[in-house]
Amino acid sequence: MAGPAGMVMGMFAATATHGYVARVGDDIIMTTVLDVVLLKSTLAMLKDPKGLGLDPEIQKTARTQMPTHTVTENYWNVTPVLGMMAMFAPPPQGQPLPAKLPPIAMATAVEKSGVVVRIYMPTSVIVSIKNTAMGVMNMIQPGAIPAAGLPIPGLPQAPKNAPRRAP
Repeated sequence: MAGPAGMVMGMFAATATHGYVARVGDDIIMTTVLDVVLLKSTLAMLKDPKGLGLDPEIQKTARTQMPTHTVTENYWNVTPVLGMMAMFAPPPQGQPLPAKLPPIAMATAVEKSGVVVRIYMPTSVIVSIKNTAMGVMNMIQPGAIPAAGLPIPGLPQAPKNAPRRAP
């Protein structure tokens, strides 16, 4: 068996994903596209003493939200994607997209007799995705989503001037 790398490669085998796999020391890099420039920049980043692992948001997430002794770690920066979508479909008024969001993270670890998968999606990312989706929905059907959002059927609605709970 291919060990931990085999497990990761098996996750992508059924999706007809094509890419590169490279080993650098104890790290394995996998791309999901046949992009040599992406692979070269990732390899260069691994060798850089100021590489991706030194990003404060990634360090904080890895230290506080991910299991110890991980087999795989994945981090996604959704800020550029949401920013591009917001250019065409701005979020509802009063709910701007933050300039920088923390990463979405996923890690796997072996614990006892099984594999643990941990996915961490910060609340700020969830709210930003929701606001961007509301902007897209308003672009498709203007006025479909009021600025305050949609009421959820079956849930009691707070009065408009009700105080908000402290975080």
